[in-house]
Amino acid sequence: MPLDCGTVKYQLEARAISMPAADTVTADTDHRRRLLDAMAHAVARKGYAETTIADLAAEARVSRRTFYEHFATKADCLIALYEAASEQALGVLKAAIDPARDWHEQVEQALRA
Repeated sequence: MPLDCGTVKYQLEARAISMPAADTVTADTDHRRRLLDAMAHAVARKGYAETTIADLAAEARVSRRTFYEHFATKADCLIALYEAASEQALGVLKAAIDPARDWHEQVEQALRA
């Protein structure tokens, strides 16, 4: 079937324009991860109040524009960091639980995790 038939051609062109390239998605994910890492380091080092968006962008090696593509505010970035850390901690705890073992052992294992 030729691709120049009206609607199909238009839909294929629109899809090609609206779908980001795979390397863009990877870069966006990497930028977000670096910004979250930067937030964790900066807040540990300077405290939240003293941390600026310029600090975060510099430590993450991205522009301030890139920061704002991911987060509306510094607080949004901190909340995203909290959510990511919570999900990671929950994953570690879930992995430590084995329903086949006694619940006392499961609690002890989760506390050691």
